[in-house]
Amino acid sequence: MKNIVICCPEHKAVLTSQEELNVRVSESYNSDIDKVFVLPKHISVDYYVNTFPTWRIIQVDSWHFSTNLSYNKFMLSSILYSKFLGYKFVLICQSDAVLVKSIQALPQTYDYIGPVWNPPLEFRGLGLEVGNGGLSLRKVSVFYWLTRLLWFLKKSNTNEDVIFSFLARYKFLKVPSFEIADSIFKEETTNGLIDPDDSYGYHALEKWNVELQASINSSYLRSRGLSN
Repeated sequence: MKNIVICCPEHKAVLTSQEELNVRVSESYNSDIDKVFVLPKHISVDYYVNTFPTWRIIQVDSWHFSTNLSYNKFMLSSILYSKFLGYKFVLICQSDAVLVKSIQALPQTYDYIGPVWNPPLEFRGLGLEVGNGGLSLRKVSVFYWLTRLLWFLKKSNTNEDVIFSFLARYKFLKVPSFEIADSIFKEETTNGLIDPDDSYGYHALEKWNVELQASINSSYLRSRGLSN
């Protein structure tokens, strides 16, 4: 069994320039890690094959990417996790997320790690802290059997990361503390950062911290002898 795979679920036939740069930065730190795009069957894969030749492509029924709701149901089903049973962990890294170091050293004592919600996200009377699904480490065997046994999860109309964070509060998933999770991946808590800290990666910087996004872009382009 292999240790970890990076998975980028994507519905578009062509990424934006910033999304493409995010993927290139992420792969530059993780050349030795298996990487997979999960794409709907109705789009051409030519762009992905030509632009990211080291990535494998898995195509699934287009319905899974037809709406935000159908995507969340997809992530709450065993369909996705069944594709990665040969790995111990899958790192969901959407195209609006970026990795800034190798993920080989990610802690493997948890079932689920995602950026924290700060302040906590209120759901059914609980304050949920860990964490956002757009950049999240998931233990494949746990997620596969959890989504098979709790088959009714995919009937939910709630965002998948909220459901998994909610289940963690009831000990269905082992997640880190707020402080540990925030030291691994960041989203809302990047406020004030102008250069990467010791986190492994960031989610949605175009929304939360464009200055940090620009810093990461510039560092990558300079390392390639390019300019932005």
